[in-house]
Amino acid sequence: MGIKLTICGADQNNTYTERKAELSQITFEDAQELYANKILKSLELAQVNCDAYVRTCSNEHIETVKEIMSVLIDNSTLIERY
Repeated sequence: MGIKLTICGADQNNTYTERKAELSQITFEDAQELYANKILKSLELAQVNCDAYVRTCSNEHIETVKEIMSVLIDNSTLIERY
């Protein structure tokens, strides 16, 4: 049947995070951390067991996206335009 993975994550580079930081009078980075942890805690409370929890600001995420984009461009699935 194949391998089943559960991948969860937090998009930490969005307007919501920036706005929450302003309203809470904390730094953008602190807001990223706060809400990423809240998402993870919510998943745990809902008994969602993540094989991976990805944060969009992590080096792992950035490198993975670069690799995926390279494969898509190399296979002409995406066409890079300037």
